[in-house]
Amino acid sequence: GAYVQPGTVSKITLNRSTMTEVEDLMGTPSSTKLNDDGSETWTWNWSKTTDDSGAVFLIFAGNSEKTVHESVHVKFVDGVVVKKWRD
Repeated sequence: GAYVQPGTVSKITLNRSTMTEVEDLMGTPSSTKLNDDGSETWTWNWSKTTDDSGAVFLIFAGNSEKTVHESVHVKFVDGVVVKKWRD
């Protein structure tokens, strides 16, 4: 999936940003989930590969690389952001 920069997530305002605003800002989520409590969680997933110096590679080569899988999650209640987090 597409990488979401930390600065992009900081533009989302809790209890104010809407689903439309979040999608305009971050693009289409990798997945969406309707939670038991009626809220909805959107997730953006991506992977990045770096060498031991921190340089990002787009092509796999060598064995000094490290692949990191990351995600951003945004939870909505009634179409408004109530929580956002990275992992």
